[in-house]
Amino acid sequence: FWIALNYQVVHMLDFLPATNWKQEIEDPLFQQFIELHTFLTKANKLVAHVDESIKSPLERDDKGKPISVGMLLNKALPKSAKRWGSAQSIKKFSDKIGHNIGYKLSFTA
Repeated sequence: FWIALNYQVVHMLDFLPATNWKQEIEDPLFQQFIELHTFLTKANKLVAHVDESIKSPLERDDKGKPISVGMLLNKALPKSAKRWGSAQSIKKFSDKIGHNIGYKLSFTA
């Protein structure tokens, strides 16, 4: 199941608009890609590598920065998913170096 969904997220990249991402973000296929990518990320099952640095040619955001897939995914994600993703990323890197960032609060009366 998870493998098939990862293949699907890669397959859906073929159907994203080639340009005008800022204007095409509401495109149903773009929305399906974002939803599937978000679902797999939240389930910690995204194993397909999606290069989020891919940029739309000649397209800029309001600050003049090139628009990337990652920027669009970040805009579409709810804040709770962003926080969860950040925490998972920190945990992953901490685990690699044997550092535990867990804690436990204890109260005594």
